[in-house]
This record gives sequence, C-alpha cells and structure tokens, in this order.
Amino acid sequence: MRAAIAVFSTTLAIAASADAQTACSVTFRLESAVTAASLQFEASYTQPGTELVGSGASVSCTNLAPALPTFTDTDGGAQGVLQAAYIAPSGFSGPRDLVVCDMLTASQPSPSDFTVIVTDATDTNFQTISPLPTVSVKSFDCNGAFSTTTTSTTTTTSTTLSDPTTTDCTLEFSLVDAVEVGSLQWSVDYAAAPGEFAGSAASVQCTNKVTSAFASIQDAEAQSSVNAAYISLAGFTGPRVLAECTFLADDVLSVNDFTITVSDASTKQLAPITPMPSVVLSDIDCTAGTTTTTSTTTTTLLDCGNGSIEGGEECDDGPSNDNATPGGCRLDCREDQICGDGDGSGTVNVIDAQWVLKAAIHLVSPCVLTACDPTGDARVSVSDAQRVLFRSVGLIPELVCALPIVLRVDQVIALGSVAFDVHYGPTNESFLGEGVDVDCIPLVAGASATFTNDSGNEALTIDVSVPGGFTGPIDLAECRFRAVTAKPSESDFSFNVFDSTGPTGNPVPPPALDLDY
Repeated sequence: MRAAIAVFSTTLAIAASADAQTACSVTFRLESAVTAASLQFEASYTQPGTELVGSGASVSCTNLAPALPTFTDTDGGAQGVLQAAYIAPSGFSGPRDLVVCDMLTASQPSPSDFTVIVTDATDTNFQTISPLPTVSVKSFDCNGAFSTTTTSTTTTTSTTLSDPTTTDCTLEFSLVDAVEVGSLQWSVDYAAAPGEFAGSAASVQCTNKVTSAFASIQDAEAQSSVNAAYISLAGFTGPRVLAECTFLADDVLSVNDFTITVSDASTKQLAPITPMPSVVLSDIDCTAGTTTTTSTTTTTLLDCGNGSIEGGEECDDGPSNDNATPGGCRLDCREDQICGDGDGSGTVNVIDAQWVLKAAIHLVSPCVLTACDPTGDARVSVSDAQRVLFRSVGLIPELVCALPIVLRVDQVIALGSVAFDVHYGPTNESFLGEGVDVDCIPLVAGASATFTNDSGNEALTIDVSVPGGFTGPIDLAECRFRAVTAKPSESDFSFNVFDSTGPTGNPVPPPALDLDY
C-alpha cells in the first residue's frame, strides 16, 4: 500500500434560513378514474428556496389513500425529488387525493414548480395500467409573508491522513430508488481504488443495515470485488442505506474509484424489478489507522465413476449413472437433490434459502443448478434464494430446477409433420426425465406430439404433427434440461430430421431447426 498525506475539502451549501421561508403544504392527487393495486410516482422540484420538510424516509408527508405508502425525499443540489409508492391488495380508486406534504418556500408556490411523473401502476390482477394514470399537484396551503431574500454560507472541513499508516474509511452503500425489494444482489468493483476492504471472503468487515433482510456479503479479493446479496420475506423499500464497510485506504478516495453493478432484483412477490434499481456509494468517512487480516478457503473436488462409494461420494453406480432419471445417481456421483434443497438434507427449509443465497455470491461450493436454480436460468442468483425461502414456508408450490429449452423450425416452410432427434452428448448432461417421462410440452396449437429421451444414447426424439398443417418459423416444443453446472452452448446440440411431410402428407425436404433458451 502507498501511504500519503492528503486533505479533504468539502463545501457545504446551506439552504435559505428558516426565517426567510414560509411554511406551506402541498397536496398531490390521482386524477385518473382507475383502480390501482400499486402506484408509484415521483415529483421533482427546482424552485430556489423551496424544499420539503424532512428528508429521505423522514420526509413530512401524510398519506390520504387507503393503501400502504412509502415516501422518500432526495433533496440538496439543484433538484429535489419526492418519491411515493403505494400498495393496496384490494385496490383503491381515483380520482382522489393521495398525500399532503409539508414544505418551506421563499416565494408564492405554483403547480409549475413541480414536475410529477407516474413511473408504475398495476391493477388488482398484477397487470400494468395502460396508459399510466395521471398524478398532479392539486393545491397549496400557505400562511405568512414571503421573502425573496436568501443567503448562503460555505464551510470547509479538513481531515489529514497520517503517514505512514493506512486510513480506516467507512463506506456507505445505499439503494437510491423508491422500490420495494424482496431480493437484491449487487457487487462493488474496487480495482481502481487505492487500498482494500478490511477482512476477506465472508469475514469482510461489512455491516448489513437492513434489519428486515438477511444479507450475505463477501470479498473476492482476487477479482477486487465485494459481492452482496439480500433477501427479505416481508420486503424492504428504498431509498435506504444497505451496508457499511471498512476500507483501508492508502491514498485519497473518490466515489469514482468504485464501480457498483446490480445483477439481480425482484419484488417480494418474486417478480423481476425492471429496470434494475440503483445502488450507489453514498458516503465516504475516513479516520486514521487500522489493521486487517486475510484468510484463504480451499475447495477439493472429488472424482467418481468406478462403481464404489468412496471419500465424499454420495453414490456411485459406475456406468449406470445418468442425469435424467429423477432420484438416480448423477454423473458427478451425487444423489439427485430436491429442487430447492441447497444443503442436500432432503427437505427444503429456510437454511436452504441461506445456502442458495451464499452460493449466489460464491461463499459455498458447489451448489448444483438442479438443486439451486428454481428460476431455470442456469445460474444461481438471489432470485433463486428468494423462491426457496417462499417454498420453505409454503407460500409457493413445488420448485423446478431445470433450464427450459425451446426447439423450433427456423425457416419459412409449410409442414404437416416433422420428426427429429436432438443429440446433446457434448453437454455431458441431459433433458429432465427418461423415456416418455421426459419433461416436454408441445407449443404448436392443435398438435399431436410424442417425446422420448434416451439419456444412454444422449438423444431426445420429438415427433410433431398437426392436421391441416402448420407454417414455420414456429416454436415446436419446450423441454426442461438438467443444466447441472452451467448453461450449455447451443453448439453442443445437433439435429437429425428423419421424417418431414407437407400439409397434405407428402414428403418435403427436412426443415432447418434451432433451439433457444
């Protein structure tokens, strides 16, 4: 590490003094005649001398709607933003007043001082209300005289880093969007930062600040990345502080030294949040002196296949192992796990949700996709952990840990039937289910279809026919694939069409086939 002496200089803008502002209130109203089960809007304001009372989640706003509300105010700088979100399982209808907020203003307020944008609204069937309803500023209620005089003051504070020691800095990471989150996964790339996080792996010195959520935070030092995952059955709402971490700096830190990426986020109802919410480095606070320790974790992988159960193997049928038959001995000599049973105990419980959560940020290994990937996207993520948690308390039915693969005709052609084999040998894995019990469904309307999986010969046979014919390009079938360790490459699959007819039953040239995940 490189020691240095540095001076931090911060200019603090102080708002117009209270005696130059007048206390008012502003009322926001849902103007549209709609029934909403959820509603989210933001109101930005830029008028000099105008601010809402309170900030963040402490903004002084009173709910007027029969719904569960959250209000946050991001103020400071040239623009303030009030963000409001409502949830009402039974719905509430407009037109109606939504919320009244206290404000301070140095001049007569006008509706044009606020720009109100509705960002999301759904009905009681979880469908997006289109077009989005309108929310506006209904009225102001002010008392007292107005003054156009404002003053500003600057204050300078300094912190000196002592030489030759490193500097102990507290980094604060925050969710900045006013969204309700059931699960959230994000990472911090600190390769450009002068220093390192205190601690390592799961012992990284980070504190979860979301009391209603279980959090797993780890430092992947080799990649200069801290990975964090949160899961909450009740959900939590931004803006809010997510975590505080200790960073050992050997030079001046800047927020630009850190790159934060949100890789997964969903609501407590398991729906993906689109677009992804934002997580930022919201504060850097440095004081002198600290020490750190590091640790190393080594994982040993076992071999199998000689017909005997040895070492840490769970099973070993030698040549009889396969990845298709439910309950069978897998090619990696592991018993077929229940989807969601991350720790292999035979049941799905809250511990499994924690296991999958840790696997999502590589704190435990291995966590095979057939046990830990109920979303079926061939990766273990915080959304998988959220689903496992819901299953463990009986809120959702059985989970399925398999990648859905769509087989399709990929050209313009009229067909009456097509029969083909899908060879998947290079994947070293299999479609879910053996023989006619393979997990496949037809996607062509009115089709008669048969599916047979021969995992021994690593081939899936599909035969689709439609009275009166069908026309490509068209999706033929969706089949679940046991992606055990990673999503297979499309080049690992090949097709052999052994029969194809036109709408009248006459033979036609084999159509071009393709697959998609």
